[in-house]
Amino acid sequence: MLAYINRGNVYRDTEQLERAAADYGAAAKIAPTDARGWRNRGMIRLYQGDTKRGIADYDKALQYDPADAYSWNNRGQAKMRLGNKAGAVADFRKALEINPSLRTAREGLQQLGAAQ
Repeated sequence: MLAYINRGNVYRDTEQLERAAADYGAAAKIAPTDARGWRNRGMIRLYQGDTKRGIADYDKALQYDPADAYSWNNRGQAKMRLGNKAGAVADFRKALEINPSLRTAREGLQQLGAAQ
């Protein structure tokens, strides 16, 4: 599983997003309760503009790792893109509850007029 994550990271860093998504998906299939495959594939899907599927991957990641502030933040960013203000605000607030110094979550709240 870690080999897929690591190779996916290399593909991500070299902007081979389809290959990165495939490797992260393979990691999620091998170890479905490990949030890393879901979280990383969610990020790639957001990069690719596939917001709804990115949210679905973050939903899975958060099911298995609810203490990951970055997954909450990224899902909030995705919800904001889709116009789901209430969902985005809730996710940004959860991200800040876990990591109060997460600048992008704070900026997201400000952008939505819901600053903490």
